Amino acid sequence: MIVDRRHLLKCGGGLVAASLAPALVTGACAQTIEPDDEDDPGCDLEAEEKALVAPRLLTNYTKPPPRFVVNPEFLPPVGNQGSVGACVAWAAGYGLTTAMLARKLKRDPSLPAHQVSASYFYSTVRNAMASGCSVERDKIQCDGQKHSTLGKGGTNIPLALTLLAEFGSVSAQDCPYPLVQVGGRKVVSGALYDNVYAAWGSVRVEPTIKIASFKEIVTHWERPNDLNNIKAVLAQNEPLVLSLRLPDKWGSARFDQSGKPWEHYRNIQLKNKNANTPAGHAMLVIGYDDNVESAGGNRGAMLLQNSWGNAWGMSWSDAFKTQYPNLPVKPTKGYVWITYEAFRVLAKRIYSVEV
Repeated sequence: MIVDRRHLLKCGGGLVAASLAPALVTGACAQTIEPDDEDDPGCDLEAEEKALVAPRLLTNYTKPPPRFVVNPEFLPPVGNQGSVGACVAWAAGYGLTTAMLARKLKRDPSLPAHQVSASYFYSTVRNAMASGCSVERDKIQCDGQKHSTLGKGGTNIPLALTLLAEFGSVSAQDCPYPLVQVGGRKVVSGALYDNVYAAWGSVRVEPTIKIASFKEIVTHWERPNDLNNIKAVLAQNEPLVLSLRLPDKWGSARFDQSGKPWEHYRNIQLKNKNANTPAGHAMLVIGYDDNVESAGGNRGAMLLQNSWGNAWGMSWSDAFKTQYPNLPVKPTKGYVWITYEAFRVLAKRIYSVEV
């Protein structure tokens, strides 16, 4: 059934029929799109800290092996969020949910028809924020007031995954992410925002891609085996989504050309310099290695997939070749090994999804 969803968002009346589906509002009721600062990757760590998420029980898992990397044939290609603060949608939706569906249904995650639309998903979360929605004990609560913007600042993973479970998303084929570069030049932040919402509002299909549930992987950083819960899940070929403090100038960082783990985490990018608030980011966690050693002598590292395009970070070979030597090499970047020490400092909360 073809559905025109542009009428669903009304001014002054909150949500219609409890729907958070896409809407494109025009005329006097139009929302004001105020793009984030281009340096703000868009994960609101403060809002996330307030969300209560059920923990995942891991009592029946065996001791994880010393190294495991999720099969890259389950993972979608590295994406590019451009100058829109859509990292949560890319990591939790396009990355994690697409991978888990590929793992369950044995389908190709490189095909847009099999990928969660980062554009649609991000815009749905923004619509919820504009309606004053938040997560309280796994339920969406909205204040019923239409806010003047589509939500300024970052989104957060618990809100996004709750929306994905309840309202769903369309595929990247149905709602492609706008080009972040045209003719070799970066699309400026405001224009990219406009294009994201234009794509969102023009969707005419039902959002049928959903998750069944999500849980938090509770990690006690002060304990000796603090990473074992994360490793145990990864060793089942399950990626995870992570919120983290963003290292300063990570976008222009130079990574070790031999694939050694990144370890320079002491300077944190600030979202609000006056309030000394750290900027947040969301990434996909896809592996670990207890024995890999950094240039500075730190042993052990986690493997992450980013959404800053395929020219950033470490190569596909650095990420996957050791564990999957027989798979064809892909000429792309977008991954990073970071030391366990850096991971413990930067990581905030980690989640799994069930599809």
